[in-house]
Amino acid sequence: MDVSIAHCLTILFFGLAAGCTPAVSPGSRGADASAAGGKADATSTRPPIGGNRGSGDAGGGGGQGGTEAGTPADGAADIVCDEIEEPPPPHPMPTPEEIAIAGDLHGAYLLMECADKIDDQFCVPKDRATKELPLKFGGDPDTIYNVVLRVWGSVEGITYKNGQMAGKNFYVGGESDTPNYATYGLTAGETTYYLNNFDRGKGTGSHYTYTIDYATPAIPIRGGSLLTLFCRDDDNIFTNNHMDTGPKDPPAGLIPKLAVMPREVDLIGQFVYIEVASIEASP
Repeated sequence: MDVSIAHCLTILFFGLAAGCTPAVSPGSRGADASAAGGKADATSTRPPIGGNRGSGDAGGGGGQGGTEAGTPADGAADIVCDEIEEPPPPHPMPTPEEIAIAGDLHGAYLLMECADKIDDQFCVPKDRATKELPLKFGGDPDTIYNVVLRVWGSVEGITYKNGQMAGKNFYVGGESDTPNYATYGLTAGETTYYLNNFDRGKGTGSHYTYTIDYATPAIPIRGGSLLTLFCRDDDNIFTNNHMDTGPKDPPAGLIPKLAVMPREVDLIGQFVYIEVASIEASP
């Protein structure tokens, strides 16, 4: 057997054994969305419930923002990091002191529920898919803390622009570049950290939800500040979690929340969950 062929077969075998799956091309994903009457192409406006939600390439058409960092928005922290390696890092093991400083941020959970079914992929969301969860951060108000977060969730995939890439799914500042799809973020001071950024065409603007499971670079948070974990959507149509996606190895704090998540067919919602991995006071 040719050496190169044998090498490829070896990679394929071990990749599948590790749970790898072939990538779905943006074009085929978009075709599926079109056939199912999925959300419209991100460049169009979704019509009222019951209408035809577009025939464009939803996978490839979502968001026009590139994957390179843009100019950071005013007040955005200047964060530089390497892309997160797979598999995700181990679950965080913060000390009791770090958990006390983290306050409400450690274990923050935002569940976005469906209210009524539209079709197999979409639902009418509760609260128009817009929710803000205030979080009180502890510590000394005269101290800036460098905080590393772990983020888990099942979310719509979109792209952002006019900010800065800071990880595989983490984006600092800027704004959505995929209209009519949900933005998830954490606001600390004047900076917004978006939690569901994806490369353009890789799940953006499609009729699926995607699992996120990653660690962030250290972000600055002032002691005693009020943070906001949020989800915001432009319309009243939401991608339901019809594939029941979620973390394969959820942390202990998330397991009981997943156990009571509504599991009614075609009405499974989206969520994000955050824990603090580490906290260090700035010099």
